Amino acid sequence: MRSNTRPALRLSTLRPHQFEMTPGLPFAVICPDCRVWRRINRSKIQPHFLSDETTYCPASAQRVEQDVTPEQWALAITEGVADTASRRPTTVLKKVKAPAPKAVLHIAQSRSDDPVGSDKQRAKQRTQQWEAARVDVLVTDALRQHPLYGAKSPLFSLTLPDGVATEPPRKHRKRKGRLAA
Repeated sequence: MRSNTRPALRLSTLRPHQFEMTPGLPFAVICPDCRVWRRINRSKIQPHFLSDETTYCPASAQRVEQDVTPEQWALAITEGVADTASRRPTTVLKKVKAPAPKAVLHIAQSRSDDPVGSDKQRAKQRTQQWEAARVDVLVTDALRQHPLYGAKSPLFSLTLPDGVATEPPRKHRKRKGRLAA
């Protein structure tokens, strides 16, 4: 077949991944017009049709000048692979998902699952705790209302419930070391 009127396609003007020169395989090139791999026969691109299969591709039978040796091509390919591999990002580390919190419906449900008796026990326990702390609370409230506690002449008299000490309790330090015999 005659070659077309275009100038010869020099392999040195193409990138190494755009033509194939592996020993043992037929030489091939990506057609510059239709971007499909085509064989090189007798230093020409094999004649081929366009996608409509009725007209020849304008690059059919274009001469190819092999100005690159297979060794030069293999070296360029390996350098390109190394360059590409160095640009690849590291593997993606997936984020650990935090456990989902309980739904509000389930939180309220767990509290209502208590037996009826335990509510009464908790209420009784709270009442006992309040009774134990009631005297201390009353003393503290009375002392807060009286700004001159411990003064020689108070402005008004302090009224406390029966059985409550008029002075705050002193804290005793424990002695370290010797035991009482």
